[in-house]
Amino acid sequence: MGQFLLHSARVGGRLEVSDLGRDRWQVTLSLPGLSARAELDAFAYDGEHTLGLLFRRLADEWRGWEGERTWSSLEGDFDLTATHDGLGHVALQVRLRSGPYAEDWLAMGTIWLDAGQLDAVARDAAAFAGGR
Repeated sequence: MGQFLLHSARVGGRLEVSDLGRDRWQVTLSLPGLSARAELDAFAYDGEHTLGLLFRRLADEWRGWEGERTWSSLEGDFDLTATHDGLGHVALQVRLRSGPYAEDWLAMGTIWLDAGQLDAVARDAAAFAGGR
């Protein structure tokens, strides 16, 4: 059981994804004034699109890209959307839900990454997610 951890380049933000075994993750989003945690199935919406591939693509395009790069869990309870500001910073918007139903809570926030940390993040994501 492993862990994937992102610290925001801006003060106080953190995203932690822990492997609970049996294809389950615990995801914790912590930002100033916000802390949210949910357990969810560790399957991507697109079976070939892993966290490792998302972050590898971000690292390969560290100079910038147009539009968004996304990853979503199968149930839609954990989504990541990355945008580049063209100045070496990546805004990773995190959406975390307590479940797949309309009445479940929703937490959203942004983790900021510097282009210089993307290679290490991509390696960590690939090691954590493996074939997921």
